[in-house]
Amino acid sequence: MTKTKLISAVNEDFDHIIKDPLWNDIKLDDGFKNLFLEPAVQKLDRIRQNGPACHVYPGAVHTRLSHSLGVYHTGRLIMQSLLNYDTSMLSPEGIRSFLAACLL
Repeated sequence: MTKTKLISAVNEDFDHIIKDPLWNDIKLDDGFKNLFLEPAVQKLDRIRQNGPACHVYPGAVHTRLSHSLGVYHTGRLIMQSLLNYDTSMLSPEGIRSFLAACLL
């Protein structure tokens, strides 16, 4: 697999931006945007990550959906840095599967 195909699997066509207070811009391509907009994924926005802690700390409102977006973004950053090293075991399908697993 050529390195340019691997780099394009992580960097090209990530045109959709979700604003995040921690990570600023989280970029999605069309496939990940469609996955993000699935009703089953959107239900994660109703589940609080910290339980009732938001009643004591009003700024601590974190949902499973925002957590999943952060995991996805961190996974994408990890993949981008891994491409600077040995890429013999990576494939575009594997990279996209990893990112989908991070989002889900």
